[in-house]
Amino acid sequence: MKETFLKEWVTGQVMLQDLARRLNRQEGQTAVEYGLIVGFVALAVVAAFTLLGGRVRDAINAVANAINVRPQ
Repeated sequence: MKETFLKEWVTGQVMLQDLARRLNRQEGQTAVEYGLIVGFVALAVVAAFTLLGGRVRDAINAVANAINVRPQ
């Protein structure tokens, strides 16, 4: 009985060590971080175009009108 308990305890310890090793791995974290950065940059670009799109269009039209050229 003691021998079975000892085997199970050792097996549990090995499993816990393996789990700790897996949780401490860092190979895939860099790719995830870069993906998040790209996503946030894309979101910022879309937000900037949405918020500033009308102003930029008006500024381009004002410049075109000032030099008497009509945009197509």
